[in-house]
Amino acid sequence: MNSDDLGELGADAFRTWCTHAGLICNPSTRDRAGWDFLVDFPHAPSLHSLDRRPGPQSCVVQLKTVLETSDNIRIRLDMLERLAKDVKPCFIITPVVRGLEVVNVRVWHLRGEHLERVLRRLRQEQAKGLTAETGKKHITFRLDTGEPMAPSGAALRTMFEAACPKGMQAYASGKGAEVATLGMGEVPYQVSFSIDAQSPLDLLDFFIGDAKNAPGEISALMEDRLGVKLPMAGTMAGRGELSLEPAPVGDAVIRIISPSLTLPLVDRAAIITVPFEIEGHRRLRVRGRYLSVTVTWFPDGMADVEIAPIPPSDTWTLRDWASHVIARGLASLESAVMEIDRDDVPEALVSLPLLSSERSQDRRKALSKHISAVRRLENLAAQAGMDLERTLTAEDIDRASEPVLALDALESGNLVSFEATEPVEEFNDATVVVVGLVPLGQISLAWHGLMRVSATALQPVMRFRLDDFRFVGVHRLRNGGTLAGHVDRLRETLAVEGAIWVGWDRSLIAGSFEGVPLPESVEPTSQPRDVDRPGAG
Repeated sequence: MNSDDLGELGADAFRTWCTHAGLICNPSTRDRAGWDFLVDFPHAPSLHSLDRRPGPQSCVVQLKTVLETSDNIRIRLDMLERLAKDVKPCFIITPVVRGLEVVNVRVWHLRGEHLERVLRRLRQEQAKGLTAETGKKHITFRLDTGEPMAPSGAALRTMFEAACPKGMQAYASGKGAEVATLGMGEVPYQVSFSIDAQSPLDLLDFFIGDAKNAPGEISALMEDRLGVKLPMAGTMAGRGELSLEPAPVGDAVIRIISPSLTLPLVDRAAIITVPFEIEGHRRLRVRGRYLSVTVTWFPDGMADVEIAPIPPSDTWTLRDWASHVIARGLASLESAVMEIDRDDVPEALVSLPLLSSERSQDRRKALSKHISAVRRLENLAAQAGMDLERTLTAEDIDRASEPVLALDALESGNLVSFEATEPVEEFNDATVVVVGLVPLGQISLAWHGLMRVSATALQPVMRFRLDDFRFVGVHRLRNGGTLAGHVDRLRETLAVEGAIWVGWDRSLIAGSFEGVPLPESVEPTSQPRDVDRPGAG
């Protein structure tokens, strides 16, 4: 039997199976595009309206009929490329003939390993520079690598349906993803470049991500896929400015512990490293939400540890700002220790003492004051029922700082006297209801408390002593109201017999509760340390 007769015998059998299965079999009149039959399903019953029901399934079939004595088939690579990239389900179906009867059928569905094989061969031919000769190349499929199928219409329909269980759209999406990503490793792209650098430290700056827009040159950008490296299409080589954003290699926790802190600062962080030595130099960074710790090792075995606060973010909450104040004032903490735990190495604990600056005493007082202020602000917001996840800007925190420090001074007893800027004799031996406003973004926190006031001097200005201040409560207000207006509203709702109502602001009181600016932005601390050098890699 010649090849034409053999092919016609297989085609007749295939058409018969389709008829028995209720499928529409459309033959190719000129087989030059890799398929012999386009098989369409009828519309399936659907609960949807006609305009919304799913489209019927459709399959592409390349038929290769062989005698029982054959053990393989060969198909041209250009035809296989068309089948591999068609979004429809595509099959190679091989009827196996004994005499004039089909006794067996083998099927290759071009998904998964069979699709991967075609794509790999295409890349291999590309690497050889033979892109125009795919019509002269073939892929051989051994019959025992195909899925067996009974030679019947029922088996054919079951096989088609199993290949496309969720409909044509889902199938096309899944196959398209495979065509785009099959064989991609964890690091599929490789770039060859050079950087203009004056020293190994300049190169470390680049690879850790600090040197942005560094002058250099890209020589090649390669894609490593399916075991074959090829240049990336559309990429430009040549000189330019290069930046690198290194990916984290692990997770860690930074803890700052100090007697100055009621609770330690805990900062979850990412570990970034330069994974190779540059003339004996190494660098590792642990970057958290509030702190960045960078360790640089030198050829002589010494290490430099640089600790720097992370710049504020517009998405920070009150809790974030409290941690930021601590991070900016590390040099002011008393006997502070920094610990770093790496999540994937439980026994790896780095503990470093943090050295105080020359101005540590003054800065320590300012830092303590501001930690207290932000913590008190957080507590006030919680008492007022404010959403503690509300984001606040640096300007919001600055505006709230002085009013909170004033309240903190009253509560702590640090403000024991004040001078009045205008005659207020009625304050002497009086019960005073004190009302204050703390602006906080789009709202204000209105607090009030009680205290006793007695005069200690009348000339040249009136001086009063404060006794027994007691915080009472706090309310949440929309911005736009005035302190005087809130005093009037509270006076109507709270009955405090014989009390004097006072709005606590600077126009009335020339007291000593000046706000202290946030710790100034200092240069990152950087001191030689004896830190273990990491292993290579």
